[in-house]
Amino acid sequence: MKKLFCIIGRSASGKSSLTKTVAKDFGLKVVKSYTTRPMREGETEQNSDHYFISDDEVNFYKNQMIAYTEINGYKYFTTTDVLKQSDIYVIDPEGYQFLSKNIEKYHLNIKLIPIYIKVSKDELCERAKKRGDNIQSYLKRYNSENLQFENFEKSLSRSGVEVIHNFDYERSIYRLKNIILHNLPIVRKIKCKINNLKKKGSR
Repeated sequence: MKKLFCIIGRSASGKSSLTKTVAKDFGLKVVKSYTTRPMREGETEQNSDHYFISDDEVNFYKNQMIAYTEINGYKYFTTTDVLKQSDIYVIDPEGYQFLSKNIEKYHLNIKLIPIYIKVSKDELCERAKKRGDNIQSYLKRYNSENLQFENFEKSLSRSGVEVIHNFDYERSIYRLKNIILHNLPIVRKIKCKINNLKKKGSR
């Protein structure tokens, strides 16, 4: 059965940075989802986790959607084909729930491994400032997605979700790598370790 690691966390939690580092070191593929939100400053199609499309283009993918959510009025989704070719998915709780139901509904041979990146609100705001976000815009997004994250956090103790408290980047990388290795079959695990050693040797 295919394993898909779902990295869940609030905006500015570091989930995308952690995911990109681990994926690069292990040679894993990250889901590149579709979104209708505008690009952030310094963001391009090449360095982003997203394909940027217009609202009018969303209907073109309607029958292929396997995960979907909306944040601040912007749509985020991915397709079954993209999912089958990927190993890691950065996603929010509503998108994760949508995905879980569809995997069961369409009998897809995929096991989801949810991993929650947790950071305090004060630290999130500091990180948002450092990356150049307008703090009022950030707080608007924080509040708009707060209910889904609060509900998700309440379920953590009984849901078996792995939790990483991201107060130290290197420790979080180490923990994320260990969770992924623990859940991979032996052949994939060996390939990841070999890729990791090659990356270390080239630094």
